[in-house]
Amino acid sequence: LDYIEGLVIYLLIRRFKPKITFEIGTAQGISAAVMANAVEKNQNGGRIICADKKLPHRMSPQFKKAMNAGIIEFYEAKASEFLTEIDVEPDFIFLDADHGQEFCMQTVETLHNSFPNALYAYHEWSLSTISTEPEISYISRSEWLYRFYERPAFEKFFPHPPYKHYGFVGSCGLGVVTQ
Repeated sequence: LDYIEGLVIYLLIRRFKPKITFEIGTAQGISAAVMANAVEKNQNGGRIICADKKLPHRMSPQFKKAMNAGIIEFYEAKASEFLTEIDVEPDFIFLDADHGQEFCMQTVETLHNSFPNALYAYHEWSLSTISTEPEISYISRSEWLYRFYERPAFEKFFPHPPYKHYGFVGSCGLGVVTQ
């Protein structure tokens, strides 16, 4: 996440005060650490359940701190396994995992069928296969342009109306889906 994308995620957590947040795709834990900071400030007992194939080996110190404090739980599994095994209902879901078409379409369809009322955010909004101006003028890695499928998957499985889609420009961009 860049600064603006991290700020948007932080503000979503502060504003909507989710009790349960899923993060699918953890990498080094930067986004989870940002969300954990907001959860801690909310003081509502919220927690973040991160799912990825493996625990980050170069994890953010703030991620580690939030894990030790019990704000972040890590679930080592593929997204499909996590979504079929998890037994809690999230209020907020952040997706930043595999960006390929098959993964995105399957995962977002599962998310819609399982958690249609959650608030969603996903990374790589500006780099999607359907990006146009002005969002593409803000990206930092032009070689990645038109390679990411999160945005078309969310627009397909979360049709508007009743869902609303918002995009935030940034080095990669952030998409948000609400009802």
